[in-house]
Amino acid sequence: MLELRPYRVLEYHGSIDALMELLQPEREPGDRSQFVRYARIAAQMAAWDRDGTNKRSTALASPVVDGFEYGVARLSDLTCSVEVAPRDKEEDQRILEATQIYFSPVVVSASGEVLAGFELFAAAIALRDELARPGKERASDFCLVAKSLNSEDLDAGSSHLVPKIGVNMWSLKDF
Repeated sequence: MLELRPYRVLEYHGSIDALMELLQPEREPGDRSQFVRYARIAAQMAAWDRDGTNKRSTALASPVVDGFEYGVARLSDLTCSVEVAPRDKEEDQRILEATQIYFSPVVVSASGEVLAGFELFAAAIALRDELARPGKERASDFCLVAKSLNSEDLDAGSSHLVPKIGVNMWSLKDF
């Protein structure tokens, strides 16, 4: 049974459309680099932190919502049988690197098998490996997961495993 750690929930109190638009960054004509769009995401999230659109809980939580228990899990406790091509995880990895926020969880079974969010899981592994410090526990060693409470009936890749975006975000900065 996969053990989840409670976490400080980052709640978004703005328009879901604005959040979805933010997470699908387009390159603008004046961009000197293809990576400027990720800096814009980080800047917008910082602005939302300042104006109160994002609110961090003061208490640790392990919410249960719509048949999923949310929490933070050690990446090394999760298993994934799906290969993800580098190009398929790039967008998730760039957003994770820029913001240090999990906007959605990796969906896992009670035993820690990744059932959905394969690209995000691959991005989390890549970030962890980039920031690894042997012998030291870091926020990048963990990810936000939604553990299915009914996972014995589910197969990897089940299309109905889609927890609501923005419900329970987690910032690595709150580790």
